[in-house]
Amino acid sequence: MRSWDAIVVGGGPAGSATAIHAARNGLRVLLLEGQGWGREKVCGGVLAPRGIDELRALGLCPEALGAQVLSQVRVVAPSGRAVSCPLRPASLFVPRRVLDASLLERAAQCGAEVRTRAWVAGAEALAHGRWRVHIRSPGGSQRGHCEGDVLVAADGAACRLDRCAGLSRSRHHRRLEGIGLQSSWELAGSERRELEGSLELHVFPGGYAGLCLTANGSAHLCLWLRRGQPGGRAAHRVLRLMAGNPALAHRFARARQLEPWKAIPVYAPGMRLRGGLGGGRASRMPAYGLVGDAAARVTPFLGLGISHALVSGRAAAGSLARWLGAGQSAGGAGACGRWIAPRVLASHLLGLVVARAAFAELAAALLAFHPRGLRALVGHLHG
Repeated sequence: MRSWDAIVVGGGPAGSATAIHAARNGLRVLLLEGQGWGREKVCGGVLAPRGIDELRALGLCPEALGAQVLSQVRVVAPSGRAVSCPLRPASLFVPRRVLDASLLERAAQCGAEVRTRAWVAGAEALAHGRWRVHIRSPGGSQRGHCEGDVLVAADGAACRLDRCAGLSRSRHHRRLEGIGLQSSWELAGSERRELEGSLELHVFPGGYAGLCLTANGSAHLCLWLRRGQPGGRAAHRVLRLMAGNPALAHRFARARQLEPWKAIPVYAPGMRLRGGLGGGRASRMPAYGLVGDAAARVTPFLGLGISHALVSGRAAAGSLARWLGAGQSAGGAGACGRWIAPRVLASHLLGLVVARAAFAELAAALLAFHPRGLRALVGHLHG
């Protein structure tokens, strides 16, 4: 049985970035993804400038992935009051299906072994300081196991490895907070022209929506709804919400829905960050790491979610290289942590504001009166 330096569980941006950087450092990396190549994922799909730079550092060209340029953000309060701000440098929209498939392919090109449709059924710490990971196919049949020195959890905010491997985590980090929904729409010609080159953030009682155009001209709509809102099924709640919100009602008055709603659970933002690996020689547990939302879930304003995932992957790979003594570090974990930590805090506070209509309306009024404040906030989260 082949042995691995690192086993990365989760083939999203964080897991793939970790695998790419680690493989470039000469490490033997196994990347396990439970779904297939080009999975669909409920996500805003926005890449901030830092995420764009990280993607290029991984050897990918965002323009070749059908990216759409977003040169301004427009924040719309519940009353319809709108505040706009330029995005300099511009952000990009890239569909997650395309982005994730390209990152997995790049990981394989760099020397990592990528196994898709490989569900992790469990992980156990062995006596000699290594991990044994048990893998099943989606149908549930046993597919065997693999062993490695370091286990990297990149399986999202739910971090199911917590339950099957006993990684130390807080209950608050896994608290279900709401639901994420996504769908594609065909807008009327005038509405589509108004939206060109813009990212719209619509704030409403108990959540917010992000809206932008895709390469084929359809509108990509992604929403977050706080848990416990009254009113039946999530899709029906969204339609009632869109009808009762002046700005959304105007934007979608003559729109046609192109695909059914996709939904995922959304967990509370986590404030616990790691700058390196846990476990190891000073612990009874073998070395492990947490990356992306598994380490700290952010409220993904302005492309912060994907950028955070890619940056944390670079930091984890740097820690792996130092821990295992292979090659050069992919980047300072401390520097990556200093970039991530204030943005996690800012996104968490901003999420608390937009979830409450009165606060959101007051914030919109203040930002409209003081546009420099909006530019400063956008610059902090966007940079």
